[in-house]
Parts: sequence; structure tokens; C-alpha cells
Amino acid sequence: MSRALAPATVPKAVAIYIRWSTDEQTDGTTLETQRERCSLYIKSQGWNPSEDLEFVDDGYSGGTLERPALTRLREYIRAGKVDCVVAYSIDRLSRNLADITELIQREWAGRCAFRSATQPIGTDEGNPTGQLVFNILASFAEFERGLIRERTYSGSIRRAKEGKVPGGRRPPFGYDRVGVGELAINETQAVIVRQIFEWAVTGPYGQGPNVIARRLNEQGIPSPAGKRWWSMAVRDLLHNPIYCGTVTFGRRKYNGVHRHDKNHPLRVKREKPLVVVEDAAPAIVSKEVWEQVQALEKDRSETYTKKGVQAKNRGLLTGLLLCRCGGPLHRFYKQGKLEYYRCSRNAQAGGCIEQPGIYRAKELEQLVVDEVMKRYGSRDLREGAVRKAEAALSGINRRREFEEALQQVALRLKQVEEDLTRLRRAARTGEIQLSTYEELKADANAERRDLEAQRQVLEISLTQNLDTSATLDAWKKTLEGVDLWSQLEPGRQREVLFGLIRSIEVYRRRGDTQPVSVSFTWESPAGL
Repeated sequence: MSRALAPATVPKAVAIYIRWSTDEQTDGTTLETQRERCSLYIKSQGWNPSEDLEFVDDGYSGGTLERPALTRLREYIRAGKVDCVVAYSIDRLSRNLADITELIQREWAGRCAFRSATQPIGTDEGNPTGQLVFNILASFAEFERGLIRERTYSGSIRRAKEGKVPGGRRPPFGYDRVGVGELAINETQAVIVRQIFEWAVTGPYGQGPNVIARRLNEQGIPSPAGKRWWSMAVRDLLHNPIYCGTVTFGRRKYNGVHRHDKNHPLRVKREKPLVVVEDAAPAIVSKEVWEQVQALEKDRSETYTKKGVQAKNRGLLTGLLLCRCGGPLHRFYKQGKLEYYRCSRNAQAGGCIEQPGIYRAKELEQLVVDEVMKRYGSRDLREGAVRKAEAALSGINRRREFEEALQQVALRLKQVEEDLTRLRRAARTGEIQLSTYEELKADANAERRDLEAQRQVLEISLTQNLDTSATLDAWKKTLEGVDLWSQLEPGRQREVLFGLIRSIEVYRRRGDTQPVSVSFTWESPAGL
């Protein structure tokens, strides 16, 4: 049965809704003004207001319906506790036409009516004039909201171009606001910011946001909100260029823009911010450190995606493990959350000779990590492995010799070309006979072909030598990751294992005390 107000119906439960935001401080619609006008309107209609049905949103914008008091009011209406809502004006509910229409004409239709204390609006039954005025004023409310947003947006761009930090409720962590768009370093917080950036560049791979957040929480350091640190908060801090003194504006995809406003310029995703002003704010870290962190974060993101879409969920050893039957082992869940590795041929009838071909993930991963630590766990073991690799590659590494030989071949080729030019000139002027010219040209062309072949062989040899040097450098960097194993994220741990191990054969032997046996094929630039 409809509960909307008929013309002669007196509502039993009348609610007052009040909203006031900071961008309307000078238009006269204060909280007390709105409360007084709404109360007078209710009394003029002969209705009885209730103090328990007053809903106030203090300091909230009209661009969204996500407001605490309005949310409670909507719950009351759905529960049938409110018959009519009275507001100072229609734009107190929302400045977005789509939201107003959705709220009043759809969500509240048949449940409760809406009245404005200062406008001839009524959505109760039998009031076509009020409906018409409602639609007109709702359109103007959205238009005014657009003007306010445009002025705010233009002012933010102007302040950013002047090197001032765009306004916000809270300055970035590590800073205090000392004026309009001006920041000063908060030394107490700046110490934490510098420590976060130092951790982010520690080691060959740096430490990721997850590891940094865990270390901050272990040391009892509170977040900017005074609570626990989360990886997203650390990531946002590391990506904020304000810490190297650069003021930006419009670098995020939405930046607070209402979700319905698809045409707003801030909603468009950009490769670069709209405004970038260097050295406009006091820097907490150097530009070089900030750029180094960005490079590490980009590399970590690419590796995370390339190495397997959530390496942690994929399994630490997936891609390295081979069953004795030749099939690869993949991680899967069994018995709730307990993780296992299973041969891919296990599901096929008679496909795997290692029945059942299933191994507990935790035990198998720990066995592999222990073997890696036995081989490279200490500094002495790593240095010894590097010395062996360098000694084995010393006979191959002839880069300088190849480069000098290439220079000699290139010089001789140039001389042959010059000789051919002189021969052609001499033949045209008649200094030498044509038969002599043909003989000398054939000899020069034969020498040129031999030199071209030599150059090609030398270039291939040099390329192979450069690849060997690069492989050795990458292998050394991977070895450094072993020392930081416990601090690496799952994706980086996988990268270290893939750099040190080519494959791992997993099997069971009858009578073995160990439930699982493994056989390693190690990666090494020298084949050690």
C-alpha cells in the first residue's frame, strides 16, 4: 500500500535534513538557518516535528550521496519510519540531477514525500505544479554544482602552476601546512619518510611496499592516520613526487571526481600530470633517490605481471618443478587451504609413474630453499662461486681483443675502398690499361669479401662475449638476493630461484627416510 502523501494526508513522522559544506559559508545557509526555516515550515503546515528525526551532515559536499546522516535517513525511510522529508532547499539533498531523480522519484516513491522550506516544491500525490518546479530546480542545482566544481578546479590548477600545493584536508605525511598552498617539513615525520625511501632502495631489488609496511608495524611506528601501515599507503607515499620537491596536479585518474561525471577532465586517465612544477616545495629526499625508487617500483610491477599474475598464489616453485615422469608440477589446494604440488599428468590414467605424484607445498618449498642456502647462503660461498665462474669465463672473455680486431678490419676495408676509387680514376684518365684495371679490381674485391667475412665473424664473437658478461653480472645480482631472502616479496623470491636454478626433479624412492627427493639442475654463466 502506497505511503506517499495525498493532498489531505497529514504525515505522522516528518524528518528534517540539513547539509552544510565549506564552499557555501557565505550564502547564508548555515546550520541554524536551515534548522529554523525547516521547523517554521513544518509548523506552518500544522505538522508535528520530532527532534529524533533530525539528520545533519556538517561539512559534506552535495556532489555525492555518500553522507552519514543521509545514509541513516534513507535507512529510516526504507524501514517505514519517515513519511515526509523537509529540507531548506532541493540542493541540500544533492546538486546532481541524476542523484536527485534516483533518490526522490525512484527510491522514495510510494514511501515518503519531499518538501522544500523555501521553494514551491512538493512530490506528494496530486501536485503537478510542485513536480514541475522540482524538475526545474533540480536541473539548476546540478548546473550550480558544475560551476562550483569548475571554479574549484581552475583555482587548483592556478595554484599548482604558481608552485603551491593544491588544498586538501590533510597535508602529506612529513609536512605541516604553514599557509595557503605552502608546506614546511615536519622533522619528526620526515625521519620516517627518509627511512621508508632508504628501505625501498636497499639491496639489489629494493624492498617492496609489503615488506616496508611489515617492518614499520613491527617497530610500532604509526601510520599517518595513527593506525597500522598497509602496503597501499606505503606505495602512495613512495610514488608521491612532493617528497623530492615537485608539485603536481591532476596525476590521478579520478582525484575525487564524482563517479557519474564521465566528461570531467580529471576522470580521464593520463600518462603525465596536468601540472608539474620542479623545486616548488621543501624536499625530504633527493631527486636521485626518488627516481631510483620509481625505477625499482616499475620493474617490480612488470616482473609481478610477467612472472605470473600474483606469484604468491601461483606458487613459489611453479615453473621449476618436474616430476620424474617428465610432467611439470603445479600448485593446487586440497583439504581446505592446505597447499600441494601435483604432477600435471596425475589426472590422466596411467600418465604419471610417481603415484600419487602429490607433494606438500610447504615441505617441498622449504627443502628447495634449504638447498639454495647450503650452496649460496653465506658470503664466502657466494664469493667462491663468483670466483669460479670468472675463472671459467676468463678464456672466453676476449672483448678487448675482438674490439681491436674489428677496428683493424674496418681500417683495412676503408683502405681497400680508397684503392678501388683510385683505380677507377686512373682507368678513366688512361693512366693504366683496362686489362690492368680489371686485374687489380678483382684482387681488391676478393680482399674486400674476405674482410667482410672476418668482420661478420668478429661481430658475432663480440656479441656472444657481451652476452656472457651481461649474464655474469645478472647472476651476481641474483646471488645478492639470497642474502636478502627473508625481506623479498614472493615475486622477487621466485626471480632469485629462477636465476639460480634451471629445473628441479621431484620424486620418491622406496626406503628413503626423506618423504621427497629432489635433483637440481643449477644455472651458472660458466656451466658450473
